[in-house]
Amino acid sequence: MNIQMNWPRVAELPCRKLTYHTWQGAKKRFPDGVDDRVKTYLQHELSLIEKLQFAPYFLTVFDIVRFARGRGILCQGRGSAANSAVCYCLGITAVDPTRAQPLFERFISEARGEPPDIDVDFEHERREEVLIY
Repeated sequence: MNIQMNWPRVAELPCRKLTYHTWQGAKKRFPDGVDDRVKTYLQHELSLIEKLQFAPYFLTVFDIVRFARGRGILCQGRGSAANSAVCYCLGITAVDPTRAQPLFERFISEARGEPPDIDVDFEHERREEVLIY
């Protein structure tokens, strides 16, 4: 028996995963439908995240937040990450940035050349669980 594996190119996989989780989250965050303005924000952000190759970073933070919430550990994203519709749709932050015309470039900038700072606070008494994870 000959089994052939067709793996996606490594660079594509994180972007695909991030895009998938972002749009799944958008459906939850906007149960009445994702309007065109929000779609535009998300497409712009995802495009820049892909261009700068930050998708693995976003997926890592998403995974950590999912772990914490899955264990009932209180956590909340804050700071300039609240300017990101992607972070909002991933459940990292709780404020819908599309309502206040955020300056996304305060969060991610091509000119800066370094990953954005996604600050997430975790419940003090259970922070060690997150660090061990």
